[in-house]
Amino acid sequence: MGILLSIGILLSYVSFVSDNKEFFDTTSEQIDRGYEWEFVGHTIDDNSVPSLSLKSMSAEPFYLFQLKKE
Repeated sequence: MGILLSIGILLSYVSFVSDNKEFFDTTSEQIDRGYEWEFVGHTIDDNSVPSLSLKSMSAEPFYLFQLKKE
């Protein structure tokens, strides 16, 4: 049972990273250029930049943090 759980977790992780590759690539590039995470509050996701949106049944997808350069 433990090995099946481990395989399931691994496959979920690989699927998550693969589905969000553009986000992780953009994040890595921006951090290398000096961007830092900043709390921006409840911001509706308009798909203008790659993001990991939070979703709820009663609201549009949104995010709370954004990479910004001072």
